[in-house]
Amino acid sequence: MSGTAAYQPQRIVAALGKIGSSNDHEALMGARMAAKMVRDAGMTWEQVISSAPLIRSAPTAPDAPVQMGSTVIFPPVGQRWIESALYLIRDADKPTARIHPAERRWLAGRLYQWQSRPIRYDEGHRIAELYHRISTPPAAG
Repeated sequence: MSGTAAYQPQRIVAALGKIGSSNDHEALMGARMAAKMVRDAGMTWEQVISSAPLIRSAPTAPDAPVQMGSTVIFPPVGQRWIESALYLIRDADKPTARIHPAERRWLAGRLYQWQSRPIRYDEGHRIAELYHRISTPPAAG
């Protein structure tokens, strides 16, 4: 992590916040600014995500499953929802990815939200569905 510029995660998060803009130019500029800050700091996106306070301070005990009625969903990768989200984000970076960039952004956003609240059932369900999609071979045809 020895880049030419200091690593400033708050500035990267602020730039990434522009990605959701309805103005395409502003959204693209936010993405480019964030990518440049990561590059200038001599880091990769994986290093940025894994260095987030959420990841460093995460407890080592398994996460509780999410439940709605009699339906219980456990993290599909490892024992933590964060592990599952990071696995899916890494898969989305591959050339053969079957996860849409918008889904990748959703996952990255959840990593920060889970700092202040537990995962909700709908989020666990979506992660399980995304994992199922990438772990199931595509239909021939």
